[in-house]
Amino acid sequence: MLLIDLLNNSINTTVEMDDMKEKEKEKDSQKEGMELTILNAAEQLFLEKGFNGVSTTQIAQKVGCNQALIHYYYRTKA
Repeated sequence: MLLIDLLNNSINTTVEMDDMKEKEKEKDSQKEGMELTILNAAEQLFLEKGFNGVSTTQIAQKVGCNQALIHYYYRTKA
């Protein structure tokens, strides 16, 4: 009976690890999506107003997020 319990625990641990890896991949994909969204919004604003005419606050407003998220991905505009 002990061997069966050990095997079951091993299988459960493997499944849990696979689930964690899948969630991590999903998070990475979401991060990449947000980063691309920020870049696209910034590019559009820079084309409209010029680099110096755009603030990170304006980029955040265009993306629909808060300014802290912009700074999370990019420390500065430059």
